[in-house]
Amino acid sequence: AGFASGLVSEDEVWGPHNVKAGSVLWALESSGFHSNGYSLLRKVFEKDLENWLDVLMRPTHLYVKLSKVLREMDVHAFAHITGGGVLNIPRVMPENLKLVLKSWAWPEEFLEVQKRTAMTSQKMLETLNCGIGFVIFAKNSEKKNIEKKIQDMGFKHFDLGVLEKKDGSEEQLVY
Repeated sequence: AGFASGLVSEDEVWGPHNVKAGSVLWALESSGFHSNGYSLLRKVFEKDLENWLDVLMRPTHLYVKLSKVLREMDVHAFAHITGGGVLNIPRVMPENLKLVLKSWAWPEEFLEVQKRTAMTSQKMLETLNCGIGFVIFAKNSEKKNIEKKIQDMGFKHFDLGVLEKKDGSEEQLVY
């Protein structure tokens, strides 16, 4: 267990209050399962666990170092994709916005879990990170600066989509 405390000026706080329609989302690639879903993963790989140990024991990327670098830019919010998968993204979105998720290539280990469990793609996305470890919300005008910083820090990334206004009862995530 750990604990951290800090002080941030209110005008510097990231979160849903800064996120607007037109905000661009960048997904940073995960290093694997990121210590989530291991009750499921133990069962999925129990018959050939030794073949998957390196993948299952791969350390989680630490994205916190990005926050210091991105403070200089017009970043609106971050979402760490943990247990619950992409359902973590709406936590930092205002209720009146939606994200139409762009597709991306899932790493082999997630495809293997899907094959062995027969979970739908939507269920997989709502259970595991499926290759996304962290999401950055920012203004489109910051695109080149943010991409350069991400690359300079050694993170692979891809475009996850742009936030749009939603109509009434639409879902916040569209698969």
